[in-house]
Amino acid sequence: MGLAPQPMVDWFSPIELRRAGVKAVLAATFGNYADKREAQAALNPGAAQVRWRG
Repeated sequence: MGLAPQPMVDWFSPIELRRAGVKAVLAATFGNYADKREAQAALNPGAAQVRWRG
């Protein structure tokens, strides 16, 4: 098949690892202030259904 070694991917570089870490910290911080209704609806799917009689 003739496979040749490829160069290391860029996301192993310290700059990219730092950038990913900052994004993870920001996501965790602001995720605490997110709207919880979507998570609650996912955990209890039957409660959000509206049943019409007619």
